[in-house]
Amino acid sequence: MLPLLYPKNFENSKFFFKNQSKFDEENLSQNNFFTPKSQDLPSSIIQFNSSETINRSYSNVEPNSEELSFETPIEYDSFSADIAFNVINETLDIIEDAPLTYSRNQQAQSFIIGKTVNLIGFSISLYTKAEIYPHMEIRNNSYSGELIYAFTPLFISGASDSGVWINITFSEHIILTPGTYFLWIEKILPADSSWEKSSDNNTETWEFTTSWQPANYDLTLKVRTSEIINPEDVEMNVNGIPVLNTGIGKGFVRITDEISSTNTILTINSNESISFFYSLASIFYRNCSIQYYTQIQQDLIEIEWNLTINSGYFSSPYSNYRINVSGIKDDYIFIEVHNQSSIVGYSSISPEVISFTAEATHILLISENYIDSVNLKDILLVGTTTTVNVSTKGNGDIYLFLWDNETLVYQNSSYNVSYQSFQWHLDPLIDTNSLNVEIFFNGSNEIGYYSRNISINRVSEIISDPIYGYALDNFSFSCFYRDFHSQLPISDGLISYNFGDLSGVMDMDTKGNYSHSIDLSQFSIFPGNYSISIQAEKENYGIVYSEVPIIINPRIVTMELSKSRTTIPPGNTIEFELNLKDIGNQSYLLRPVDIQIRVFHTGIRSNVDLVYHEILEGINQEESFSWKTPSDIEEGSYDIVIEVISEYYTGILTLDQAIEVKNSIFWLITLPIFIGLVSSIVGGYFVTREKVKRSLLGLMILHDNGAPLAEKISYKMKHSDSALVSGAFIGILSLIKEITGSRLRTIEIEGGYVNIIHGNPFWLILFMKDNPRWIEKGILKLKDEIQFDFGEKIKEFKGKPLDFPLHEMIKKYFNTEIITESPIKDEKLKIPI
Repeated sequence: MLPLLYPKNFENSKFFFKNQSKFDEENLSQNNFFTPKSQDLPSSIIQFNSSETINRSYSNVEPNSEELSFETPIEYDSFSADIAFNVINETLDIIEDAPLTYSRNQQAQSFIIGKTVNLIGFSISLYTKAEIYPHMEIRNNSYSGELIYAFTPLFISGASDSGVWINITFSEHIILTPGTYFLWIEKILPADSSWEKSSDNNTETWEFTTSWQPANYDLTLKVRTSEIINPEDVEMNVNGIPVLNTGIGKGFVRITDEISSTNTILTINSNESISFFYSLASIFYRNCSIQYYTQIQQDLIEIEWNLTINSGYFSSPYSNYRINVSGIKDDYIFIEVHNQSSIVGYSSISPEVISFTAEATHILLISENYIDSVNLKDILLVGTTTTVNVSTKGNGDIYLFLWDNETLVYQNSSYNVSYQSFQWHLDPLIDTNSLNVEIFFNGSNEIGYYSRNISINRVSEIISDPIYGYALDNFSFSCFYRDFHSQLPISDGLISYNFGDLSGVMDMDTKGNYSHSIDLSQFSIFPGNYSISIQAEKENYGIVYSEVPIIINPRIVTMELSKSRTTIPPGNTIEFELNLKDIGNQSYLLRPVDIQIRVFHTGIRSNVDLVYHEILEGINQEESFSWKTPSDIEEGSYDIVIEVISEYYTGILTLDQAIEVKNSIFWLITLPIFIGLVSSIVGGYFVTREKVKRSLLGLMILHDNGAPLAEKISYKMKHSDSALVSGAFIGILSLIKEITGSRLRTIEIEGGYVNIIHGNPFWLILFMKDNPRWIEKGILKLKDEIQFDFGEKIKEFKGKPLDFPLHEMIKKYFNTEIITESPIKDEKLKIPI
């Protein structure tokens, strides 16, 4: 019978759903039981981190001396500024007048250097249009003089506008001695930005129209020069951070700080009065956590949500905007970045980080369902404890709800796990045929949902007792199929059985029992312990199984021996008649059996002291056998033990003191009279026995399977195939055994005798000129010696001949030798078969 399922005690279990602010565990009780449906579940908190950067460059036109200021976006958290300095102590203003108009000709503007200086660079005013890199040169003494330095500065672009000053700074070390120099420029096309004129004409200016000629205007120009002043020589620093030398009059410093206002001021200090131009390349940083709340919808296989991006994106003059969003799962199915309705391209920095360089408003994400598997039976049984195992693809919170329509049956939750086993007890009195189970998973950037309807079945049980029977018999088995809780029988159930390869359906009687019968005689089922599998099922009931023990006992044989007690002199033959009956049908046996017959000295049941042993094969009712007592057998009483050897039957017959061996009283009375005669007979017996021993022509030992193990054959038989001869005799014995039921050991043939004795697992075969019955005892001793010394080696025989001391054995038991080589050529003896 299957083990009964008893209710589980849930007295100390907690039945509440933890939902952060939505649920209050302290106020939760059996009478105040609030559990949400899917729309009321806690939203999954999706945690993403964003890291934004944006660049901007700054520089000054007029030299500074004490501080440096630049605009900082307050939306960002911090900045890093790389500042390159050109340090000067004097500025030579060649032209300072305001721009008037532009000039596009090839032209040259002069400027005068009064002492040896380091040329730092120029500032000129532009009329901006299209961006251009014009070719410019510094020439000595005239517009066509010696070339000192050539360069191609950037004339920036812009809407048509006047008065846009640009700085041209040289990285090379340009030393100018006192004298007049010209700044020459190539001709500029009308669509490009151009060099603007000054409102004055105080210096030497040349232009090329069709030829070179003096111009009636000056070009806007500020020449910046400096004596050789290195930042480290004057201990120049920015907010206390030293400026490092990078060249003659040049320096570099990196400043990092938090952004606290829209304008950042850096203080410049040195131990001498200096002026400087600077070029500042800044990077602004913004780090924040992106939170978005999404609602799980029922029946979703994939999860979709949007992340709102509140970026700090700025357009020109800012550049190189980049935002990295981390927290992406490498198993997300779909990622798309949007700027309103437009799709923005992105790149993957790593499996968890995406990056994009354009303005965006939100990110669309689609992930798979993070509930990996739910192990739950399709059918639940009332009155039993049900287990559901939930496995997820990551750590998080698992919530389980069991609903009967709108009525909550069970709920539970577990936190920060990837696997959870839930159990609940289903009330036997619940009035429903189905329930709905909902499972939710909230993880770090992971959501999972599972919903399923499960059937509810009543619980049934099978009652059955162990089944006992006899081999080859017709036996019946039955069971009682009933409701587990009401204990009432269940009618019209489908009850099937499986017994090995046998299967079928059991029939119901009027009392609710189901039964069936099997005729074992139709199948090869041996006695032993078995089990039969019974399965019962019916609509609205769960399938139940039962393993019923089956004990099949061997059939019992009764035996009768025609002579249960007899007295016999040594050397005489006693005949027996054995009758067998099946105790079940009191008639012949249903299967043939083998009969083992053993004779022992009374009180001694050791096989070592076995006097006689024989196995009769294939007996099913009656059998005759005889035993010729050895002539040298000891007087006394002997027991007969007869035992059935069969897979289907068992039986044993023990006859104590069944045989009494006693010399005839006639010889005792006449012994004094015939003493001389007896001595003569005894002497004749010994002479005869020695003669028989020496008549040995050959000896062979064969394995049970017929393979030769050893042989010693006289030259008189050399031309006969000994294995073929012995095999033939074994075949003859088997045939006689099948016909008569008896097993002969000695066969008389023309010219001699063949004596065959069976050991375990071998045959001893002797070829004799005289009848071996005179030396049977010696032959049996030889067989026992072979059994004792070589029995285990013969059992392990693998085809390699064994080393038997046949010469010594023959000498010991037959007091002779076998001559294997003929003294006369071609002399031979063939034994006919």
